[in-house]
Amino acid sequence: MAQTGFNVINTLLFRTFMGYFIARVWRLVPGGNVKEQPRLTMLEPQEMAPGTAAEQAHQEVDLKATCRHKRSAKYRDHDEKRRSRVPL
Repeated sequence: MAQTGFNVINTLLFRTFMGYFIARVWRLVPGGNVKEQPRLTMLEPQEMAPGTAAEQAHQEVDLKATCRHKRSAKYRDHDEKRRSRVPL
């Protein structure tokens, strides 16, 4: 009974804030005019021998980590600018 009540309350809360979640996602996701880039840029299916597959996977992980680091820095800078505009 407690689990059912918990689920019902969470569903009602989630539905209440659905508009906020949708607006937040629309701000975070790039617009429709942005060209999508291929996700796996370093992996080449033609060269999937075991010896090269590990190295290609390592290169792909390094590339994704670099991209993630750049995005994190961009959002951190944006957040700091936004906080600096808020009066304390």
